[in-house]
Amino acid sequence: MLKEIRIALLEADVNVKIVKEFIDKNRFVRYKDDKAMASFLFNGSDFISYDDAESIEEKCRYIEKMGLLGMMYWEHGLDETHELIGAMRCLG
Repeated sequence: MLKEIRIALLEADVNVKIVKEFIDKNRFVRYKDDKAMASFLFNGSDFISYDDAESIEEKCRYIEKMGLLGMMYWEHGLDETHELIGAMRCLG
């Protein structure tokens, strides 16, 4: 099964729905890089980096603190739950 998961991740960009299916399964543990404000999953050999609502909100706070004019993201279509775009609304 893990081989099938790796192939799926290589063939498609990681989206919110897929990432949630990995947390605490197949030995994947969620970690947070406080400097990069990014979440990642690691199971001892496989690494999946991703943004979640929490990391997006932290990045919004940084953008506002630094007086930046906005944020860019890749592939809106992978946010099937609209959770990430919702978290970006904090830049209103």
